[in-house]
Amino acid sequence: MFQAARRLIPAIALGCGTLLSATATAQEFTIRLTRPSLSGQRYRLVAEASRTRHVVTKKDGEVVAEQQSKKSIELDAVVTVSRLNAKGRVAQKMLVIQRCVQIEGKNRQELLAKGDVVIIAKLDSTPTFRLVGGVMTPSVTKALELIFGTKSRAADDDELFGSRQRRKVGESWPINTEAVARSLKSEGIEVKSEQVSGKMQLARRLKYAKIDSLHISGRMKLANVAFSAAVLPGYELVSASAEGTFSGVFPINLAQGKLYDAKTMNVDLVMRGKTGIAAGHEITVRLEKKSQSKITPLGR
Repeated sequence: MFQAARRLIPAIALGCGTLLSATATAQEFTIRLTRPSLSGQRYRLVAEASRTRHVVTKKDGEVVAEQQSKKSIELDAVVTVSRLNAKGRVAQKMLVIQRCVQIEGKNRQELLAKGDVVIIAKLDSTPTFRLVGGVMTPSVTKALELIFGTKSRAADDDELFGSRQRRKVGESWPINTEAVARSLKSEGIEVKSEQVSGKMQLARRLKYAKIDSLHISGRMKLANVAFSAAVLPGYELVSASAEGTFSGVFPINLAQGKLYDAKTMNVDLVMRGKTGIAAGHEITVRLEKKSQSKITPLGR
């Protein structure tokens, strides 16, 4: 749900969408990023996500170590919404797995077998994962968290990135920087609202999977972020910044759910050694997370 330098929807996906006539650009549309869910609602979810970590260690200005790791997951599942909370948000859903594979380097590992059933429930803001008739291992849980996240924000996407005004194709609007700062604080990330910047855009109107839709994209930057939990013992944080991008396809019919989304979040950290064996060292960390999901409604 976070995004002007890169387009996240693959060209082939949007290129196959039939663009409507140019006269549509003069029409104004309601922007609604959070869509209603119904108990019993079913859809097919085809998703992939990855996390990359690149660490460079320098001693007195010379590179002494460099490490990079990447983990990806590919998921294909039929999802059924089984319970809503008091606010009408999804509190529990059931996944019937068609395919679930983890990739690390050249290694591909099947994490869940076809036909496995996973229950995802949200206790407060934290999702829990349960394998029906089996044991959900920590490694499988972490892999699924790449797609479904580790926490749900208290604020919804419309409060953070939406527009109260109707918009024309091509129009942009600023993100709600104060709401974003508050939301990040609830997740343990301290950043002042004046250090948050970004904008959203109604990029185009298109037919996607034969559904009249809107392509909405955006970008967000964070400067001078306090990532205290990420600082290693004996080091001090020199700088921390983050940049996120978002792109989604939303039906013009507000009763229908999102059809596609893609997100990236890049975090850059620089730490300088102060004491002990860390003295004289500088560590630069680049964390990259990418995900994309295609949602095909199956009815109830």
